Amino acid sequence: MSGTTLPATCEGVNFSVQLPELKCDSSILPDFANMQNFGRQLGSLPGQLGRMALCLAEEKAAQLRDAIKRILKLFDDIFVEFPLSVPTPVFGRLKIPELELELKLTALYNEFKLFWQNLIISILKKIPGLGFINQLLQIPIPFLGGPVLADLFTEEGRAKIRKAVSDKVDSISEALGMPWDFTFNGTLGIKNIEIQVQNILSRIWQIVQGMITNILQSALNVLTRITDAIKKIWDALKLPTLPDLTAFDFSNLFKSIWEVIDKLAISIQEKLQRAIDAVLNFDLKDWLSKTFGAIFRFIPWPFPTIIRKLLDATGKILDAEYNLQSPEIKFSRIMTAVQQMLTNILNMIIELWLQLVSSFLRAILRFFPIIADLLKLIPFTICSFLTLVAAPLFSLPNQVANLIPGDIVTVNPPPTPAPIL
Repeated sequence: MSGTTLPATCEGVNFSVQLPELKCDSSILPDFANMQNFGRQLGSLPGQLGRMALCLAEEKAAQLRDAIKRILKLFDDIFVEFPLSVPTPVFGRLKIPELELELKLTALYNEFKLFWQNLIISILKKIPGLGFINQLLQIPIPFLGGPVLADLFTEEGRAKIRKAVSDKVDSISEALGMPWDFTFNGTLGIKNIEIQVQNILSRIWQIVQGMITNILQSALNVLTRITDAIKKIWDALKLPTLPDLTAFDFSNLFKSIWEVIDKLAISIQEKLQRAIDAVLNFDLKDWLSKTFGAIFRFIPWPFPTIIRKLLDATGKILDAEYNLQSPEIKFSRIMTAVQQMLTNILNMIIELWLQLVSSFLRAILRFFPIIADLLKLIPFTICSFLTLVAAPLFSLPNQVANLIPGDIVTVNPPPTPAPIL
């Protein structure tokens, strides 16, 4: 393009495309920020390429527009194969690739937790004395008036949950009652029913997964006391019981933060930014120590305790330049990330606890052979999951690079990582 005069709309256009990288390692706590950013970066490519097309001669612009269509089809073809909690396409009347892929990768993070929970539940409920799990899974999901916990594990059940939220999104939002439940209903500026439904669904998933975590906790604690012989093995090994995960509730904390900010802040934008900063800078250490003190003495926690650090690169992601940005979307993204992270900590506590008591599980194999299947899940990482159900994601950036015309430079297309099992 050297020596070419570009139209005013093309000032600052950079003729290069930065392709994302999906991190995959053996960490117990998945990198939600990376997964969220991976989707958002991929989704921003059609918009970036569309702006480039405005600055090219018609022949080249046509090639680029064709590449955009093929990239969007590639996204749909890959994600339609996954049984995600968001549909393909995500929205009925909107077409926002950046937001759609971000939501799909967020949903995939949810699927990781659900997949792991479902595997453990399917093993535990076969053990004599733990049949109560089936009854607990029939508990109705709060606010929805129909769907039950077990619906979270089937495609038909998730469709029921989605319909229940869509049918009465305003009343569910009001019942939830947290500031981020009111995003996109006009309270904080933007009104969009489709995005509002997605946000409410995200909150519902967190509530339900917390309830399922409590079922897992009950079953695992019962397992350690199910017969006198098993109790003697447990006591002889001097292992800690699983701590009370029902105490893990940050709703009141977040609500109190918002109430203080609501009085101090002048504008909606200031309120949202202050809320983001207050939540990101909250230190979990003292609270975790008081709540899970017993387990702290046995397990070296594999993460920092300030939420900003827990979310890793999220702070940088929120400040990046993307096609779709507003204070409300920024607030929604960070609160979704925090909800995801907090829910996953509960699963991580169970995961670490299972590793800690693996000697006990091996000792009771003679009583319950099905325990061997449980031992195979220790540890079960995000990479194990992606390798099983979403392996095409690893090669997605390279596939996108191959669709972009050769004279549009792609910067550092990432190598396909070797999945970790």
